[in-house]
Amino acid sequence: MKNVLFSLLAIIVAFNLLSCGLDKHISGKPYDVLSSKVYNQLQEIYSISDFESGTAIVYNKNLYGLINFRGKLIQECIFDTICPLSKNYRIIQAFGKYGLMNIDGDVCIECKYEEAGEFIGDVQLHPFKLNGKWGFVGKDGIVKTSFKYDEVWDFNDSCFVASLHNKWGVIRYDDTYILEPKYDKIQYKWLENPYTVVYLNGKMAIVNSHNDFVTGFEFCEDGFYPFSMDNKYLKVSKIEKYNKKVYGIVEYETGKVVIPCEYESLGDISEGLIYAEKNNLYGYIDIDNNIVIPFKYEDAEDFSEGLAKVSVHRGYYNSIGGILPYTEDGYINRQGEFVIKPNIPSSWINSSDTEFNEGLAAAGIRTGNYMYANKFGYIDQSGKFVIQPEYDTAYRFLKGIAIVEKNDEFGCINKDGELVINIE
Repeated sequence: MKNVLFSLLAIIVAFNLLSCGLDKHISGKPYDVLSSKVYNQLQEIYSISDFESGTAIVYNKNLYGLINFRGKLIQECIFDTICPLSKNYRIIQAFGKYGLMNIDGDVCIECKYEEAGEFIGDVQLHPFKLNGKWGFVGKDGIVKTSFKYDEVWDFNDSCFVASLHNKWGVIRYDDTYILEPKYDKIQYKWLENPYTVVYLNGKMAIVNSHNDFVTGFEFCEDGFYPFSMDNKYLKVSKIEKYNKKVYGIVEYETGKVVIPCEYESLGDISEGLIYAEKNNLYGYIDIDNNIVIPFKYEDAEDFSEGLAKVSVHRGYYNSIGGILPYTEDGYINRQGEFVIKPNIPSSWINSSDTEFNEGLAAAGIRTGNYMYANKFGYIDQSGKFVIQPEYDTAYRFLKGIAIVEKNDEFGCINKDGELVINIE
């Protein structure tokens, strides 16, 4: 009988707590979380931030403190900074030094560090700087990784990228090396890609998902991160004689060269084909380096919705800059046949906007003494303007909406050409 009464009492207490809105980890506006009486009293003393999981930052006389969901001050206003909650912890600063506070407002790492970094991942460690060097401290305040690194970044649950004596490596939290810190730059499995790109003396090498080098430092550092193509390949480049840069494609897991570095430019793998430039003319190849569409165009773009834009030579144009080659654009299918004849004036707008998307592509006409198209609308796959060329810039359609620009002002239209956001 005693156990039954105890259970009933527990249920009643729990019900009363819930009915009163007393959720220990409640979030929301302070006037919604606190009673009107408590909120009004606190407003006379503090500026109050929104509640995050049961606590809210308060501000008084240039210092910060913390209150709980009942309005009780659980940390006096003695802190220079209390940051918003991140992964159930707050970075704090007092007297110019940094520490850490848990979700309940308890200080778990004393404020004694020169800087604190925001951690990304679920591992229970946090980056701090001490005596000019970075290391990692556990949530219990115990140092887990030595304070010896010049910089740390790109943290995940198993390792981090760090600079030691001006060289970069990939380090585990127990100070052992995945990649020894001896490289000029490392992009380690960036954006959750399985491969790593390593730079040394202006050259680039590829490291696979098992952290093994699959190429030497034989490729150019192009100044951009090479993105995966079809989740298997990377586009790379080399310098050949006369300082000419040429491009190819390798498998990032094995380092196998599938397309040699022999092209002046390469597109993405789009619908099974890749545009390529050789001897200043464009054509299309497949991933086995077979020529599918001959090299005969002045320019080319990726395939999209079965069509690709290509440019053909139309003579020369007398402009302020002198005599320049003039081209017009059309659209071909994967057999290299023109579906839309090349009679569209070439344009300067982003090529991704002139690819077909949702059945339409941005295209333009020339007005006045312009070499390039300067008024834009949208064509369908027959080449017919379904939205008339009246805009100074037109962007691709996404989910039935496109951004357009006229007289340096922007708005949005739908696929019927109707304004859904005024150009203003």
